[in-house]
Amino acid sequence: MANHKSTKKKIILNELRRKRNKYKVQNCKSAIKKLKIMTDKTEAVKYFNKIVSMLDRLSLKHIYHKNKTARIKSSLNKMVNAM
Repeated sequence: MANHKSTKKKIILNELRRKRNKYKVQNCKSAIKKLKIMTDKTEAVKYFNKIVSMLDRLSLKHIYHKNKTARIKSSLNKMVNAM
């Protein structure tokens, strides 16, 4: 267990950040699943743009690696274009 006041605070803040990051990732994953079951191309394109924005924010905050973000965006773009 932590002995210093600053270390205790750091543990609490790390837990808060972990929960916040987990929520953002889960929110993005569920949005991707929703996009994958869409059938209308015009709706899918609009939703794809929102997902790209979400992924870029996750990448910017270093929650996802930039290459992982690029890989996900690429595969989703191929899927939407094939509709």
